[in-house]
Amino acid sequence: VEETARRKQLAIGADIVVDQELSPQAIDAALRELIQRAKKNGSAVALVRPYPVTLGKLREFIDTLKAENVELVPLSVHFK
Repeated sequence: VEETARRKQLAIGADIVVDQELSPQAIDAALRELIQRAKKNGSAVALVRPYPVTLGKLREFIDTLKAENVELVPLSVHFK
């Protein structure tokens, strides 16, 4: 799984793999880093896999984005 994630990260140019480590604390830290990169660079791309812990943390994260003045956009919108 890790090698597949690395290949996908290279293929799409992801800035961060959110669930490289599957602990809630590591995922929270990765999501905070994602916000920082997005604010600094104007955008950031994350690879997020559908693990239960990741999806739970992502739901919490989405609720905080408006206060951070950050918008979550699926990467697919750039390929239409």
